[in-house]
Amino acid sequence: MTQAQSAQKKAGLAEVWRFARDFWKRSGKRAWIALGYLLLASVVDGVSILMLIPLLGFASGGLDGTVINIPALSFLSGGTLKIGPALVFLAVLLVLQAWFQRLRSAHMGELLFDYVARERTSLFESLSRARWDVFSAIRTSDAEHALTTETDRVQGAGFCVLMLAQTLVLLAVYVASSFFVSVPMTAFACVVGVVVFAVLQPVRTQAMKHGARVGKNRKQMHGTISQLVDGMKIAKVLNVETQFTDRVKSIQAEARAQDREYVLATTNSTALFNVFAGLVLCVFVYAALEVFRLSLAETIVLLLLFTRIFSRFRELQTYIQQLLAVLPAVQAIASMRGELERCAESEEVQQPAWIGELAAPSVQLRNVTFAYSADSERAALKDVSFDMPAGKVTALIGESGAGKSTVAEILLGLQMPQAGEMLIGGRPLLVQEGRAWRNRVAYVPQDVFLFDDTVANNLRLAAPQASDEQIWSALKQAGADNFVRQMPRGLETEIGARGIRMSGGERQRIALARALIRKPALLILDEATSALDWRHQSLISETIMALRGDMTILTIAHRPSMIAFADHVVALHAGEVAESGAYAALTKLPQSRLSRMLSAESAAA
Repeated sequence: MTQAQSAQKKAGLAEVWRFARDFWKRSGKRAWIALGYLLLASVVDGVSILMLIPLLGFASGGLDGTVINIPALSFLSGGTLKIGPALVFLAVLLVLQAWFQRLRSAHMGELLFDYVARERTSLFESLSRARWDVFSAIRTSDAEHALTTETDRVQGAGFCVLMLAQTLVLLAVYVASSFFVSVPMTAFACVVGVVVFAVLQPVRTQAMKHGARVGKNRKQMHGTISQLVDGMKIAKVLNVETQFTDRVKSIQAEARAQDREYVLATTNSTALFNVFAGLVLCVFVYAALEVFRLSLAETIVLLLLFTRIFSRFRELQTYIQQLLAVLPAVQAIASMRGELERCAESEEVQQPAWIGELAAPSVQLRNVTFAYSADSERAALKDVSFDMPAGKVTALIGESGAGKSTVAEILLGLQMPQAGEMLIGGRPLLVQEGRAWRNRVAYVPQDVFLFDDTVANNLRLAAPQASDEQIWSALKQAGADNFVRQMPRGLETEIGARGIRMSGGERQRIALARALIRKPALLILDEATSALDWRHQSLISETIMALRGDMTILTIAHRPSMIAFADHVVALHAGEVAESGAYAALTKLPQSRLSRMLSAESAAA
C-alpha cells in the first residue's frame, strides 16, 4: 500500500467516525433509547439461538423427556429442562425479540427523521441569515439541490450510522453467544471476518470517490433541469425542445456510466465475499466435527452463529461503503453551512428609536463606492453622492449596467458601502442597524415575487396583522381592487405559483399593494410598472403623486410616465453620477441626459 493510499484509507475511516460521533451527539437521548432496545433484542436473539442446542440434542435422542445438559443452562436445577417449558421459553424469547425490534425500529425512524429535519432547517436558517452579497452569489438551483437532494443523501448517511450501530451490537452478541459453544471456532470466525473486511478496503475507497462524483453530477443535473424548465417557453417558440432533452440525456449518460462502474465494483466485492465465505464454511464444518469433535447439535448452532457473524462483517462492509458514498453530501452541506455562517449578518441587531420614528426622511449617499468583487476596476458604484429630498419623489435613470439596482440594494440596507456612507435623516446608518432600517422600507422589483397562496396572505406577508379593510385600501391605492373583487373568492382567491393565474400587470399591482400596506418611510420602485399598460401606469403615477409627503420615494424607470411626476432626478453612467437636479431644471437643458432620454422616447413613440 502506497503512502497516499494509506492516508486515503485513514481519511475515509476518520470521516466515518467523525460523522457517526456527530450524528450520535446531535441525536441525544433518543439514540441511547434506541440502542437500549437494540441491545435487548440482540441479547434475546442470542439466547434464543443457544436454546437450539438443547432442543436439537433432544430431537436427536437426548434424555427422555428432558433436554441435554449444557453449561448455558447451569442456572437451572441439574442443568436440565423439560421439552415443554423449553419450547414455551423459546416462544417467549421470540415474542420479546419481535417487540424489542419494533420499539427499536420506531425510535430509530423518529431519530432519523428528526435529524434530517434539523439538518435541513439549519441549512435554510444559515441561508436566510447570510449577507445579501453572499446569498445572491449562490445559484438558486444549487441552494435547492443542497436543501433537497443533498439533504436526502444525509438521511442515507444517518441510516447507515444506525445500521452500523445495530450491526456492531449484533456482532458482539453473536460472538459472545458462540463463545459458550467453542472458543477456538469463534476466534477462527472472527479472524476470517476481519481479514475479509480488510481485503475489501479498496472498494470502500472507491465508494467515497463515487459519492463525490455523484454529488457533482446531480448538482449539475439539478441546475440544468432548473434552467431548462424555466426556459421551456422559449424552447417551444424556437422548436428546440430536443436540444434541451439531449442535454439532459447527456448528463444522464454520464451518471449512468459512473453508477455502472460503481455497481460493478460493489457486486464484485459481494461475490468475492460470498465465495470466500463458502470456502471458509466448508473448512469450518470440517474443523468442528473432525478436529474439535463437537456434537452435531453444537456444530449446527455454531454454523448458524458463524453465518450470522460472517453476515455482520458483510453488513459492516456494505454500510461503511454506503456511508462513504454519501459522506461527500454531508461534507458539502457542512461546508456550505460553515461558509454561510461565517458570512452571516451581524447578530448584534439594534432597534434604535430614531429609525422607528421616521416618517418620510431625507436620504443621502456620500462618496459611496461598492464592488461585487475585489477588482476595483469593475466597481459597480464609484464615489457616488446624491440627495433624496424628504417626502419627495426621486427618479433614478441610466442605461442598463449603470448601477441603479446596486443603489437600490444599498438604500434597502442589503449591501453596505465599502467606502462612503448612507445618511437617513442626516444620521449615518450603521451595519448593525440594517435590519431595523429594512423594517421601514418597501421594495417593488421588476420581477415580482408572489407566494402560491391567497391574495390576502400575499399582502399580509408585509403586514401580518393587517385587516381586510387595510388590505382593500392598499389594493385600491395600487389600482388592484377592481380586478380582485372580480376574482371568484375575492381576497381568498388562490393566485397560483408566482401568481401565474394573473397577468403580468395584475401581479405588479398586487406587489405594489403589498409594499404600500406596510406604510414605509422609503418606497423603492425598481421598474415596477414595466408590465403595465399606459392607463394603469397613469393610475399608479397618480397614486405615487398622492403619496408625496407621506413617504420618500425612489423610482427607477425608463418611461416618461414614471419620471414626469418626479421632484428630483439622478442620472447614473458607468457607476458614477452623471447629473443630478430638479426635474424641471434638467428638462430645460437640451443636452441633459434626462432631456435626451425624453426626446428619444418621444421619437420612438
